[in-house]
Amino acid sequence: MGEKERLQLIITELIMQVPEFAKSINVSRDTIYNILNGKTQISPSVKRNLFETYKNISREWFEQGIGEMFTWKESKEPKAKLKAISNVDDKDFIIEKYQKLISQQGKIIDMLTEDSTKYQNKIIELEKEILRLMSLNSTK
Repeated sequence: MGEKERLQLIITELIMQVPEFAKSINVSRDTIYNILNGKTQISPSVKRNLFETYKNISREWFEQGIGEMFTWKESKEPKAKLKAISNVDDKDFIIEKYQKLISQQGKIIDMLTEDSTKYQNKIIELEKEILRLMSLNSTK
């Protein structure tokens, strides 16, 4: 696994989309897309911005694949992880991520409800067809 794959893992772990992540480290989204697509290498300035913004990402892990993604100052408890991953205000970060998860959950529920309704309607149609065929069969 190379740096571009580890960069993708960081973005995923932070529950971010590429444009949001790019903005957080003050680079263009095209820069990140080009890195992830293998068109360009990660420049020293992108690395510098990454490690300045996300202070607890392990440089050794990122550059060499050794150790854990995050370095921990105090403990490995979830609260410590949230506090460690970024220099952004913890409360705002948590609220933003929670709101995104709620929004995604709502979209999934809507999609499942729509699919469920389609399947229920199809079952009703099939039941009617079975009853029709049974009545035809009984009249013969």
